[in-house]
Amino acid sequence: MKCLALDLSTAKASLCLTVNNSLLQELPFLSEKNHSSELFPLLQQFAPGFPSIDFWALNLGPGSFTGIRASIAAVGGLNFPFQKPVYGINAHDAICAEINQCPLPGMTPSCLCLISDARRGEVYASIYASRDGRWLSFKDTHIITIEGLAPQIAPDKTVLFAGPDIERFRTQITTTFGIRAQFAPDPLFPKARFVAQIAAQMHRREIPVCTTLEPVYLRPISYVKVADLQKKTI
Repeated sequence: MKCLALDLSTAKASLCLTVNNSLLQELPFLSEKNHSSELFPLLQQFAPGFPSIDFWALNLGPGSFTGIRASIAAVGGLNFPFQKPVYGINAHDAICAEINQCPLPGMTPSCLCLISDARRGEVYASIYASRDGRWLSFKDTHIITIEGLAPQIAPDKTVLFAGPDIERFRTQITTTFGIRAQFAPDPLFPKARFVAQIAAQMHRREIPVCTTLEPVYLRPISYVKVADLQKKTI
């Protein structure tokens, strides 16, 4: 089974091609401002194999709203002639998959908390519990303050914090959790290879399938019609 996976959820973006869950090719690239201009030249390298792809995979965030939208639009267009399955993957689950496969040395936490910056002084947080030596989802991604996380985790448990924005919140985490907090030695960014790995599990129906391709953006979106604004000013 062949999968083409895209991860444009952070500036450290990547594409990969897997065959039977083995990595065939991976292309990491930096894209801080315009994901689309970087993405399409790289996709050209995979173009001859598009007809033989069995399913596609996307990182849906949390992360760069623009980058995630660009990947959704790209796959929607490229897959249109073939109509193969497309699976959406949570960015934190992709990082968790990497930690499961490559455990961090010297870490003995009771639970894992992956965070990304949600702005407004809040974070996107996902909590994972250990079972049979693997991290499994305990609490889905939600928006919360660092201080608000504390009541969600038993006071006798040590917590491993990781994610792309971990350094931004290190001081707050240390203040809130004290000696219970452990930190990944470096910021961890989601990678396309682990997006593909989770998508393969979905394709084999080993885990619940996500085919709703909407960015992970948990705040309610509010807007005002221009016409309504004009009425108020008359």
